[in-house]
Amino acid sequence: MGILESASRFKLKIKDQSELYLWHYASFLLVGMAAMTTIQKGDFELLVNRSNTPALDHFFKHVTNLGDGMILAIVGIALLFIRYYYTVILLLISSLHGFFIFIIKTYFFHGVPRTKVFLQGVTDLHFVEGVTVHTMNSFPSGHTATIFSLTLFLALIINRRSWSFILFMLALIVGFSRIYLMQHFFIDVYYGSVVGIISTLLAVFFTEQFTLLTQNKHLQGSLLQLNPQP
Repeated sequence: MGILESASRFKLKIKDQSELYLWHYASFLLVGMAAMTTIQKGDFELLVNRSNTPALDHFFKHVTNLGDGMILAIVGIALLFIRYYYTVILLLISSLHGFFIFIIKTYFFHGVPRTKVFLQGVTDLHFVEGVTVHTMNSFPSGHTATIFSLTLFLALIINRRSWSFILFMLALIVGFSRIYLMQHFFIDVYYGSVVGIISTLLAVFFTEQFTLLTQNKHLQGSLLQLNPQP
């Protein structure tokens, strides 16, 4: 039993309920691209910075941790109690998105200054207490890549319209937290999300289209079902 469903004998497609996540994401891509062509870099980030409140500081300081790479390990362990197969796919997703982020940051955009450096001439910038604000290697946002890859994967597994919307909104909030905390520009978040989405789609489609893992009955078991049915 796989994550995708058959569209024909040789093709697979995303299930209808979870497809809603990608429709929301497509809307985000269009709006985001329009925004980046009309708003100068730094202006949106400065607007967000000046809209701070103590409540938002506290909220975003903690919610941003959902984009930490460690969250993938935690979810991966939890999925062992549902289906081993899901953990295997998540491991592949994690490897892909980590590889992409490393290559992009290290070899293509190494040393790109972050918001704090870019806006260093601006007075009265707000920094959230207890948050270490980084200064370099801004592009793209690794936290955003993590949360988008994870939430899309969970949406594909759950396959419910309501959860697709909830998970997409969660990804947006975590991505926005990177801007609020002065860690990234919008463009970093935008393309970080692209890396996350591509990583998940590549992992899922490659595994289910070109491997036999979905037919491995042992991977269909879990820690709660040690002897899976054939």
